[in-house]
Formats: sequence, structure tokens, C-alpha cells
Amino acid sequence: MIIGKIDAQLKGLTHYFTGAPCKHGHLVNRLVTTGACIECAKVKRKKCSPPTGFPKGRPRTGEIRPLSVNAIKMAEYRKNRQACDPTYKDAHNTRTSAWQAKNPERAREIARNSYKRRKERENGNE
Repeated sequence: MIIGKIDAQLKGLTHYFTGAPCKHGHLVNRLVTTGACIECAKVKRKKCSPPTGFPKGRPRTGEIRPLSVNAIKMAEYRKNRQACDPTYKDAHNTRTSAWQAKNPERAREIARNSYKRRKERENGNE
């Protein structure tokens, strides 16, 4: 049944249907709050949500480990989150800079280890 956004708001509904496809071609209901197509909202939610099964924390050891599947998933999640939330990258950079200023020795150590791992991976892949 075709119902407009304003009519749906007046009736207290959460969804409405215009009968016209969204810009991505989905012909489904839309959300009253944002006007977004339900299918587009699902895609965005899946793209911008953290991966499932990621461990909350683990003990630190001195050994250098290869990247796990979860680490790769989290890297993809962060990249997608930066695309979905423009303020995320700025906030992350601010937090990182503040931490590096308070912990210069540890920051240098992490940078050195990261450089070593990257070079080892590059040498191993050749």
C-alpha cells in the first residue's frame, strides 16, 4: 500500500512505501525517521558494524605474531568506519597524538617493531 512519509508520521508508523525505487534501485519500504530505504540501511549497517567473534582482549606477549583473521577483519572495519563516520578519523588521530606525547619511548618502540614486521613481510613475499 502506498503511503507518504507525512501520513506515516501522523499515523505513528515507523515505515512508509512510496512505490518508487531508491537511488540504488530497491523497491522496498523506507524509514520514517531518515527516509532511507530499508535495504540500503541494512547494507550500511553491515558495512559499518564491527566483525563478530572479535576477542575483547588478550594478554600481551613479546613475540611477534602474524596477522590473525580477526586483526584483518578489524582493520577492514576501521577503514569502513572512517568512510562512514568522518569524525572518527579526526578523533582517532587526536587520541593517538595525545598518547604518543605522553609515551614517547613506547611509541618509538611500537614504530620500530611495526617497521621490522613490515620489512619482514615484504622480504618474505618477494
